Formats: sequence, structure tokens, C-alpha cells
Amino acid sequence: MNVAHCNHSGPSSRDFQGLSSRKRRILERTQAVLLTIAGSSSGKLFLLGGKPAFMIGCAEDCDIRLMDSGVSRQHAELQISKKGLAIITDLGSVGGTYVDGIAVSRCAFQDGAMLRIGAIDTLKFTYLNHLEKSFHLDQYRKTIYDDLTGVFNRRYFLVALRQELTYAHHHRQAISLILIDIDHFKRINDSRGHLAGDAVLEHMVAVIRNDLLEENIFARYGGEEFGIIVRGQGIDGAHALANRIRHSVAGTTFDGQKPFWLTISAGIASCNGECPLKDASEMLTEADKQLYRAKAAGGNRVFGEDPSIDIPTPA
Repeated sequence: MNVAHCNHSGPSSRDFQGLSSRKRRILERTQAVLLTIAGSSSGKLFLLGGKPAFMIGCAEDCDIRLMDSGVSRQHAELQISKKGLAIITDLGSVGGTYVDGIAVSRCAFQDGAMLRIGAIDTLKFTYLNHLEKSFHLDQYRKTIYDDLTGVFNRRYFLVALRQELTYAHHHRQAISLILIDIDHFKRINDSRGHLAGDAVLEHMVAVIRNDLLEENIFARYGGEEFGIIVRGQGIDGAHALANRIRHSVAGTTFDGQKPFWLTISAGIASCNGECPLKDASEMLTEADKQLYRAKAAGGNRVFGEDPSIDIPTPA
């Protein structure tokens, strides 16, 4: 199939054949990127360097992973030439690939082109120098990370939960959600001050991180509450992780002016690959209900949907 040159607002691909020295210097000082303009990953910057081709899709091993409606597992392939020309090839996707609003099967484009992958995700292809790249990366980090603790924030967590549920549904995999709350945190704030409370939150995050795997998604859900998305694990695996975290926290003290013991409570919502998967709001409601049960029972407990795995008494 011939390449369709879809971007008519600038030079054609023939202009890349004889690069001026000025253009060549610009390309040498910049890096090709895709900046997400619309979609659940809005603001995210994908760096296009180190290899000639990049896979776009919702599969876990894609270079540019997008999880919104209409994105196929292996949706499209993007190639970048040394002369600055980009070519995108649709790989038989269901949702379609668009360049500057035009549906394409294979298309050459250049700096400034707008790509749409599926129904929602829109990305701008451009070149950024080091300062511009650092700025965009810093701005994106501010939108997804919690300032105090350095873990993901609530906004990112909710987006990730929806994406992970979609992925689990498509692949019939188990998935679990753990909500964790620090016991008696208000008492700590009231008696020792908010600075001590902030220090406790940072201490807790450091302890919890030691028990997590790289694929676990860990976020500050709100105040003293944290969430963990556990891929590929049902209720038993999620319970084992939550209880391991509970033991780790209970085995440490916060070393402030007056050291004291800390404990947590946890609630679990889970679904294996064979059951009708809940949506994000149902998972959160169930995990929150189980967390409330754990707190009401006195704290320092892990409760889940399956009563057989509840921990009724603290160790």
C-alpha cells in the first residue's frame, strides 16, 4: 500500500530528502515526542527515541500504551526516520487511526500533526529541546503524584483503576483493590500537630513500599487513606499482601519526639477472571465497606469480601 501524505499544511515528505543544515541542527538538538492532548492519559509525554519503530495499543507490552475506548491491543505502528519524517500504520484496528482528522491506513506526517487513536486519545507529534521536554515531564508529574508522599495521587489512581479493570476484563484476569487507613490518625494530628501527621504519612509510605511489587499501583487516596491496585491476584493474594503490610507497619514505631506505635486497617475488594467484573465505583464501594468493618472492629485488621479470610483479632 502506498503511503498517504495526509498533512498538507506544511512541507511534503520530499522536503525531508535534502535537509538544510539549519533543519539538521534542529533535529540534532531535539527529540521526537507524542504529547497526549485528550484521553485518560492527558498531559503524558511519550519520548520517541532509541529505536526506529514504536507499537501503539492497549497491550501491556506496547511502547505507547493507551487504555481508552476504541484502542486495540496492537493498534498502530509509528516509525520515525532520521530526517524527521514520521509514518503511522494502522494494524487493522477496530477504533481507527486518524491524522489531522482524516482516517488513515498508512500516513506520513511531520511536526505539529495531531493523531487520534480510537475514539478519544489524541496526541500531538512534535519535537522538543531539553528544556521543553523537562518542562512537560515536570508538569505531568505534578498532575499524577502526591506532593507530600511522592506516590500517585487520587486522580491518577481512579484513572488507573478504570484502565486496569478494562484490561483485566479483556484478558479474564483477576484483580484486587486494597484500601488502607492509618488507625487513630486524627488523634495524632490533634495531639502532635499537622507537621507530625505529615511525617507519619511519609513514614507509612516508606514502610508500605517495601512490601510492594513493581506492578502494584500505590496511591494516596485521600488524607490518611491509601489505595493499592493488585494485578493478577484474587482475594487470597490480595489478603496476603494486605496482611503482610499490616504486620510490617505494626512492627515499626514512628520515631518522633515521643516515639509511638502505628497500626493500619485494610479493606479488600476483589474479582477473579471468571466472575462478572465490577466497575471502578463498585470496587471502591466494596473496599471502603470492608475497610469500615475493619475500623469498627477496633483497627489493625484486614477485612475482605470473603469472610474466611478476615483477620478478626490483631497479631
